[in-house]
Amino acid sequence: MKTFAFLDESGNTSLNLEHEGTSSHYVVAAIVVPEDALDTARTAAAAIRQRHFGQGEMKSSGVANDDARRIRILNDLEALPISYFVFIADKSVIWRDSGLIYKRPFIKFLSGKVYNKLFKTFPLLELYADQHGTEEFMREVERYVFANHVPELFAELGSTVAFVDSKDEILVQVAVIVAGSVRRVFDQKRKSPDPAAILKALRPRLTSLEEWPPIYRTLDESAETTVRSDFDSLVRHYCVATVRHYMSELDEDDEDTPIRSATLNFLLQRALFEDEND
Repeated sequence: MKTFAFLDESGNTSLNLEHEGTSSHYVVAAIVVPEDALDTARTAAAAIRQRHFGQGEMKSSGVANDDARRIRILNDLEALPISYFVFIADKSVIWRDSGLIYKRPFIKFLSGKVYNKLFKTFPLLELYADQHGTEEFMREVERYVFANHVPELFAELGSTVAFVDSKDEILVQVAVIVAGSVRRVFDQKRKSPDPAAILKALRPRLTSLEEWPPIYRTLDESAETTVRSDFDSLVRHYCVATVRHYMSELDEDDEDTPIRSATLNFLLQRALFEDEND
């Protein structure tokens, strides 16, 4: 059975973090839905849009800092037969002399990581991303994705990448809300006063949340941090670092790698972001 994914991003590509309008993080959110649930998901999402936005398009910017309203929307979205796959880039740790200082390489490289993960997890995938830039640039991104992230066999089986206007695809609008909500959790310049409440609303549909560059925590932390930490915290950090190292060493040619990676990502996300009181 075919799987569908709908993508959008939140944040900008600039690495000049001192500039007032520059985001500290860049978020790409994918809304994933199986083919047999596609019509149901679209119908339900359209009803939620009508409830919270009237005739307008669902936009995270329209919710802005109204976290109570944002949480109500996310709680309604929980009823949809969808999953959230989220990728977060911390721009503060990207080298300023890397090729990522330029917008085109930045978008292709970071979005490519999301495409790679999705096509490995769902071989027969139709992927739709919000339009950005010129038609020429979007064709360039499409060629880049197929050359670097979509195995030839999957393309022959019918996997596709296309760009759509968000106003014409309700599930891209859902991705807009999810990406903007994740930024309210992580982005230092747009962080919510209560990020845990937003994360709690996201969590029921959050299948994967991946940070880049990977954050490796080991037992070789500073003495001050070690003194402050209890034994359980040290074990937790060590286990997270071990899992991430294992995932980075997985053989990409092994047919079992996609399911191992998806399972470990899901468990890791739960371990890192679950509310201990739940």
